[in-house]
Amino acid sequence: MPSLFDLPQELQDEIISLVIHTPITLPRNIKRCRSCDYEAWPNGHHVFAPDAKAAYLPSALPLLLTISKLHNDTMGCLERKWPTLQLDVAIIDKTWVWPTWRSIPPKSDMPLEALHVNIVLACTEDSMGRERRWNALPRGKTLWGVILRFLAVGPIEEAGHDVSPAIIAASRNKRHPRHVAISTLYLDMDTSKCQTGNKTLSEEDIPIRAIDGMAHLTNDPLYPVDAESATNYMLKVLGSLHAGLLYGCESGLGPFVERVGKVVGRIDGHVVNRLNIGDYLMPGPDGDHTRPGFAWKAERSAVRRDYF
Repeated sequence: MPSLFDLPQELQDEIISLVIHTPITLPRNIKRCRSCDYEAWPNGHHVFAPDAKAAYLPSALPLLLTISKLHNDTMGCLERKWPTLQLDVAIIDKTWVWPTWRSIPPKSDMPLEALHVNIVLACTEDSMGRERRWNALPRGKTLWGVILRFLAVGPIEEAGHDVSPAIIAASRNKRHPRHVAISTLYLDMDTSKCQTGNKTLSEEDIPIRAIDGMAHLTNDPLYPVDAESATNYMLKVLGSLHAGLLYGCESGLGPFVERVGKVVGRIDGHVVNRLNIGDYLMPGPDGDHTRPGFAWKAERSAVRRDYF
């Protein structure tokens, strides 16, 4: 019987690439636990990530644990084409943030071609009446915090581990074992799921709803917010990033500015904003060093040249 290695190399690479980007199979009966490094975030936002290591295992890991040829071919495929990752971020009742990795390559410390972040806004049954239309939108800082954590330690890190500011600062050193750079960060919002009435979000849309230590909360069912609120949230997040980059006042975004090439915001597949991070760091035509944020931008730009 013909084996994988009897196929032409091009077909072997195509098959390996498909396996590399196969979605993670999430285990049943696992819970989310509170990520302790997120406790200080503003407005009561709390991040709850899956507490099982199986939720972070790359789909292609078995390829790396077999014979040496398959291992080498897999690594070669990764080196020839920068990998991509997929992350779901569900925001529940404007307060809880639930990240769920959907696709993780076996090696994410190399420059990444893209990180695709799918944002889902939802509310519980108890708050559906007052929260389904979000007038006061959650601040984008919580979302950027999820991205900053990824840049610091990568996706494969137990949720309960504290990622201190010192670790994030150390990750700016290019010799750091898990420094991560992203060519394009895609932020996606699908408003087709934002239906009114009793339409609920499926377990596929938002998986792993049980919270460790909160057995009294089933978080089931979950309802989508209305399409207008979802659209406004996306525009507000992109607007907050634009303002922070324009004035150079968001010093907490340092690693983000240094290691993300561009940000593309999409609603229902249509691009609503495209931010080239490098453009914000260019000096003005007058070269005025006294402008607000000039020193901050100059420092970020110097580090950025190591990546892009």
